[in-house]
Amino acid sequence: MKRAVIAILLYGFAVNTAFSHEASTSYLYWHSEQPNTLRLDLALTDVMLHLTPDTPSKLIWGELENQANAIARHVVTDIVIRKGQTACELEAELSGLTEYAEESFSVWQVHWQCPQEAGIFQPTTLDYRLLFNEDSLHRAVLTRHAPGMWLLPSGIQVLKPDSLPSTLLPPVSQNTAYGALAALLTAAVLLIVRIRRLSSRQRA
Repeated sequence: MKRAVIAILLYGFAVNTAFSHEASTSYLYWHSEQPNTLRLDLALTDVMLHLTPDTPSKLIWGELENQANAIARHVVTDIVIRKGQTACELEAELSGLTEYAEESFSVWQVHWQCPQEAGIFQPTTLDYRLLFNEDSLHRAVLTRHAPGMWLLPSGIQVLKPDSLPSTLLPPVSQNTAYGALAALLTAAVLLIVRIRRLSSRQRA
């Protein structure tokens, strides 16, 4: 029942190629609390023009669901996640629709699993290549949410065809070094305080 209601609601998100599509832009969202998941918002116009050119001129939710597997194959082929130099295995699933400036976008959840041999001391990087071959003017806006991370804080980055891979997570060893340093400084301060207290007692 719930699925039927969602389908009815999303059925209203129909897009026609006649509306204005001035620039091809997709949106990526990554959060450090879910380090192996990336949200991708992909314009339905781009889906129709480049990823599923045989679809009707009007793309509705039911047709998008029918094309989901074909679109997902493009996503997991042209988005590469690496742990160090080792590529991770990706899967993408359609999760809904959204809008930016009255333009409809499909929402995808991209998950990945990295081989154990990649090692925890390697950075996790994102190499985005989706739609660049079809449209050299295409851009992807990556938003990183990383509260509390010193080495690689939150921020926004625009990805272009000539962009280098973006770091999502720095090497664990660097984060561990910061934690160890903080613990060492805390221990040193506590030791100094204790020595001063003992010295004060002896004088008394």
